[in-house]
Amino acid sequence: MFTFLPDADPRGGIDRNVDYVLSRLEQHSKVRTISMICEATMEVRRTGGLAALRIAVEYQYEFTEEHLVQALDRHPDVEVVYNANPNGSVTEAAYEHAHHADVEVLGLKELMRRLHRA
Repeated sequence: MFTFLPDADPRGGIDRNVDYVLSRLEQHSKVRTISMICEATMEVRRTGGLAALRIAVEYQYEFTEEHLVQALDRHPDVEVVYNANPNGSVTEAAYEHAHHADVEVLGLKELMRRLHRA
C-alpha cells in the first residue's frame, strides 16, 4: 500500500474507480481541493463558501440496502456514497436507508450536480 509514496503522483496505487472520480472531481469548478481519507473515501473542499463533502466510492451493479450498510460501516461520517458503476442501479430500499442514515447515494451526473448545492 505504501510503495507509491515516494512517487510524485501516487495514483498508481489507487483503485481505478476512485481514480476515475478523482479526475472528474478535480475538473469541477466548485472543487478547491481533494484529500484522501482512506483508499476509497475523500474529503472534497469546495469554493464559494460551500461546506466540504465526504464522499465514499463504491462499485456495485445493483446497489442494495445491504451494500449501503456495508459502505457506511467501512466509511463512517460520509455524506455521499458514489456508485462508480455506470451501469449500476440503486434499489428503493437503499434509497430509503440512505434517507434515514442522512446520506445520499449518487451516480456521476448526480454527484456533479450535488457539488453546486450546500
